[in-house]
Amino acid sequence: MINTNLKNAAKYRPVIPYGKWTQLNGDQVLFNRGYTPFAVKKPSGEVEICDHFWVKNIVNSEHFWDDWEPPWKSPEILQKCCQILDDWGVVISPRFERGAVSHIVYRHDDWCTQLNGKSACNCEPDIEFDANPETIYDGGAAR
Repeated sequence: MINTNLKNAAKYRPVIPYGKWTQLNGDQVLFNRGYTPFAVKKPSGEVEICDHFWVKNIVNSEHFWDDWEPPWKSPEILQKCCQILDDWGVVISPRFERGAVSHIVYRHDDWCTQLNGKSACNCEPDIEFDANPETIYDGGAAR
């Protein structure tokens, strides 16, 4: 578990789990407050980080917190969300440590319309949660 300044938690809304959907095929999907899925756990236990996609055949829906007590206002809820991510093996908790430098890397396909500035993403990019400052701007030097 981690301790954090709650003011920083709101920055990580895209990867703080708001809830979980279970699909007919047994897949479980973590989604954020915007109902955007960001991680899928297969029945085998394999977890895949994902970008936006349409979740079909939902048979169960569970919410981890309510709007009147979001993680950025409650240390207990924030720790609960971090524990869920830890249980899934989604490594983002270093982002919450004071002074840590991290980022999310989206590796889109070359033909993706988002890269060409024409429209929203139409590929399935690889997504990496990276807490290693060495990988930002080639070791910290801006290009």
